[in-house]
Amino acid sequence: MSLFAEFAKQKSGQILLKLSKERLNAGTAARTRSDQRKNLCDEMEIAYITTRELANSSGQMKGKIRIIVLKNENTANVDLTCPECGASQKKKEEWKMPFSTNCNKCGFQIKVDSLKKEIKKKK
Repeated sequence: MSLFAEFAKQKSGQILLKLSKERLNAGTAARTRSDQRKNLCDEMEIAYITTRELANSSGQMKGKIRIIVLKNENTANVDLTCPECGASQKKKEEWKMPFSTNCNKCGFQIKVDSLKKEIKKKK
């Protein structure tokens, strides 16, 4: 089970029930995904969360990384599929931005920049 699934499992029933009651009471259209994500992060006390696709050395998008940092903690919970060797791993590392980690199997270095910097690189 992934780290995010473990966190979500703790309060998922309560959060979904709360969101559905709010929608019924408000009588409005469903909330946007960003509102739901914000509420979920507030309820679960998440300071930072991201899921990104990763490119290998030849530029193909073959890997994936998910990072979750809880409030009042300096540790990142990382679910990682290495784009180079395909190894899946879960680990905890010190949190800092920009985030960087290495694959435990092949040693491939993975860097996660802020989304703002990623968008500027693509332009």
